[in-house]
Amino acid sequence: MDSAYAIADKIMTNYPEYWQMHLIVATHLEQQGDSTGADSVMWRLHDTLAAFAESNPENLFYQMDLGMVKVQLGADTN
Repeated sequence: MDSAYAIADKIMTNYPEYWQMHLIVATHLEQQGDSTGADSVMWRLHDTLAAFAESNPENLFYQMDLGMVKVQLGADTN
């Protein structure tokens, strides 16, 4: 599992807009009982996508992905 987490972390670091990896890792952490770690991964993704959306407001993909993350977090974080 350590090598899998290392690969996942590398993907999340080098390709932060690839939200699917964040969701996979967060889901796995949640299943392992680490809700704090799962929330941390999702908030990291939220902050990344929010910055991307702010720097490029015409990009609908960032807006849609950010909306999905907000729903996943269960919070309205305008």
